[in-house]
Amino acid sequence: MNLRSFVQEKNLIEPGSWQEFVDELVEIYRLSEKILAIDNFFSKLSDKKISELSEPIREKVQVALAGGYGSESPFSKFMYETFGIFTGDVNDYDESVKFFTEYPEYATLKKDYYLKGQYTYTYLVSKFHSVLKELLDFFRKKGFVVELNSENMNPEDFLPFPDEKPTKIINLFNEYKERIAKLTIGYNPYTTFAAFSRLNFVGNLIDYFGTENKDKLKDFLSFMDIKLINPLTLEKEKNLRKEALIYADYKSLCRKIFDISIFPLKEKLVNSKLRKGYKDWVFSLLKDHKIEKNKESLFIYY
Repeated sequence: MNLRSFVQEKNLIEPGSWQEFVDELVEIYRLSEKILAIDNFFSKLSDKKISELSEPIREKVQVALAGGYGSESPFSKFMYETFGIFTGDVNDYDESVKFFTEYPEYATLKKDYYLKGQYTYTYLVSKFHSVLKELLDFFRKKGFVVELNSENMNPEDFLPFPDEKPTKIINLFNEYKERIAKLTIGYNPYTTFAAFSRLNFVGNLIDYFGTENKDKLKDFLSFMDIKLINPLTLEKEKNLRKEALIYADYKSLCRKIFDISIFPLKEKLVNSKLRKGYKDWVFSLLKDHKIEKNKESLFIYY
């Protein structure tokens, strides 16, 4: 897709045209709410004896701790790395399953956000959730419709019974990963254009918008909190001339959109293959004015 064509087709010079992007962010926010509800479910069970849990919670926790152990892709290994749940005195996956298998009557559920030198996936989700909420609050203050009402859900419903495939929880994470990957620069035209607008010349912005309407240009710059800079003196520019620089600092909406797009890669919410060479890939895309879909596999299979 040609980025310039997208900008003009969606009329991104008009602030209201960014509502579609806001709606994308809201959907990701709602998915992360579900993930964090499941995470909180395990936090509440932390330090409790598994044998004393009521049914059907006990069965589901047992599957989460040891389900599929010994197989090529054990479900319990996914749960260990994602939620940081284990049993025993050492937060090691194999030791946890061994302890649970040999001493089920003594096993207590434990939870940690930091395992073997790295944070659990849900810890990173919680960080991204906070950043996302900050950006959505920013949009709301600018008059956008932001519906963050949480759905009524029972976290344990996402956990499988013995001999049941973990379809619900895997689908939840697959959808979440797919959506946050689609936020990244080079994939999402909104975030890519925000990156383009973060530091550029007014003339290039006019070229992308296909209009020299100064009132509309000023409205867009105001909406994105973008400043005009004289490229020679680096002081504030008053005239909207083509040679002037546009610059978005860290407090601007433009910069916050840029930050939300790089967070999944920076914090390893998407896989390392996607992160490799990402910076060069982004610059080549911006140079050629293109948006391309990432072809890396983002999904978990069981």
